[in-house]
Amino acid sequence: MDGNKIKQIRIAKGISQTELAKMIKSDRSYLNKVENNKQKNPGTKYLARIAAALDCSISDFF
Repeated sequence: MDGNKIKQIRIAKGISQTELAKMIKSDRSYLNKVENNKQKNPGTKYLARIAAALDCSISDFF
């Protein structure tokens, strides 16, 4: 998983980190760690929530 890809998709859709965190019911600081590759294994369910919120596939993050 490449957190930078999540960040690129989020920015392309005009969504802030704070907005995405609220959409997926997550802490913004945790999302920041995921996007900056500081959180190595965020879990499939977490990635699925991000993918659903960004209207993309989990495979887009790899």
